[in-house]
Amino acid sequence: MADNKVYYDYIENYDLELIKETIAKIFEEDKTFIEKIKAKSGAKILIKPNLLSARHPDKAITTHPVVIKAIVEYLSPLDCEIIIGDSPAGTYNQKILEKLYTTCGMSEVADTTRATLNFDTSDALVNFENGKTLKKSLMLKPAVEADFIINAAKLKTHTLTRLTCTTKNLFGLMPGVLKFRQHLAMPDLTIFAQMLLDICNYFEDKSFHFVDGIIGMEGEGPSGGDPKFAGAILAGSNPQMVDILACHIMGMEINTVPTLKEFKGIEDIEINNFKEIKTYNFNLPPVMRRSIPDKIPKFVQNYLTEIIVPKPLFDLKTCKKCNICIESCPAEIISMENKGPKIKDYKKCIRCYCCQEGCPYRSIHLSTPLVERIFKFFYLNKKKG
Repeated sequence: MADNKVYYDYIENYDLELIKETIAKIFEEDKTFIEKIKAKSGAKILIKPNLLSARHPDKAITTHPVVIKAIVEYLSPLDCEIIIGDSPAGTYNQKILEKLYTTCGMSEVADTTRATLNFDTSDALVNFENGKTLKKSLMLKPAVEADFIINAAKLKTHTLTRLTCTTKNLFGLMPGVLKFRQHLAMPDLTIFAQMLLDICNYFEDKSFHFVDGIIGMEGEGPSGGDPKFAGAILAGSNPQMVDILACHIMGMEINTVPTLKEFKGIEDIEINNFKEIKTYNFNLPPVMRRSIPDKIPKFVQNYLTEIIVPKPLFDLKTCKKCNICIESCPAEIISMENKGPKIKDYKKCIRCYCCQEGCPYRSIHLSTPLVERIFKFFYLNKKKG
């Protein structure tokens, strides 16, 4: 069982040497993971960054390449094989991966270090013997075959799961469009969150987790938000423990994060901080409440969903009609009209926000539900009074 220790350091910019020093300090304090690597001759290590899509690192959508390079250079003296790889949203093949790695700066890392990039798109069927929700699933074969995984996440908000950090990042070990299908198969947010935890638990014994929070993302993350400075590098062997500190830094209540509801808060973790922890008020997305009981009549469920849960809206002025939203929609309810994409029947929308997540032009935003508008109206009037 992974322990509750979490490591924090404050770094003001993407300085390679400073980040390498931080990584060295973390592994000097937490020797267990490195000792396991040293004990296995020729160990195969998969570094799994957040490479949601082919976006420039300055957009704060993907893990910054300097963080990945620092990890690679720390590992390089060891007797191991280092592979960088991820499964982006949607379909992927060698051509798509080439663009992904180049745009996200991973090709430059591979060119200047002894790490290699993963182009193996094959998968393997995994039995989740202890899974509470996920019993069997295809997972990336390079991840299944790796001796160790370094999960290098990005500090970001998320319009569905509230937080994209270490726990959510391992969802990327599920291949391509299968991730979209999971949203359709598990529209209930509580069940979906348990599926994420099942994946984390399966890879627990061979994983260590880092978070690139030097520049994070706030607002409509994981791709439609805005860069936000936090100056944080986080790490630990337990992804939920790391995510708790991430919430603390962002000003996010952990009981609003579906993967963290069994915890109380910052008191659940043991923090080893090399500098004083700095916190920030991130612009946070609304709290998703999608666990509406099935026993409630369907027409009531539809009404509650309409007034409680945000829906995706299209900005036709900025839309480029690239069809990515259509390809990203697991419910297959988006059509391309003359003026742009359209959802004709929002009752069929499962509110997974895969369309908003995949849009490269930030042309999809979330509505403000009636309940939230009423709350804001009375809250603001109360403050004025």
